[in-house]
Amino acid sequence: KLDKKKVLQYCPVKQYSTFHCSWTQKMNPGTLTRVQTASSGSLKEASRRAIKLYRNILKVAPKVKTVFDVDMSVAEMRSAISWHFRKSAHVRDPRVVDMLVVKGEMDLEETLMQYKQKPHLMRILEDPNMLKEKEQSKVTQGQSDFLAQFYKSDE
Repeated sequence: KLDKKKVLQYCPVKQYSTFHCSWTQKMNPGTLTRVQTASSGSLKEASRRAIKLYRNILKVAPKVKTVFDVDMSVAEMRSAISWHFRKSAHVRDPRVVDMLVVKGEMDLEETLMQYKQKPHLMRILEDPNMLKEKEQSKVTQGQSDFLAQFYKSDE
């Protein structure tokens, strides 16, 4: 068990600004946090944890937009986030789902603590594969077969 006094003794700066979220306790970069990787017993339990992470990310999207001055609407940010979750929807192994959830929680914490910079965040929100899929869906909607094949051959 970590002793808070010992941690603060070795920490050069005693006061840190904290970012407070309504869904979690205060995050303080001056204290060591223990990440407990939960091993889900079933796919249902792992999915429940993934949905909880998804909701938490969607809740803080407006704050992240404000802090990082993102040039997207909150709806576009949420769409990008949901695309990343749908990208991994085919995973059926609970251990893999747990690993993805832990990685997502770490990314969320790093973002909220502002350990990431705006380009790191934009790389996630503007994934080229996501943009490519959206472009293809726009091109194929309301187009003739000839134009769809023409655009497809241009790639």
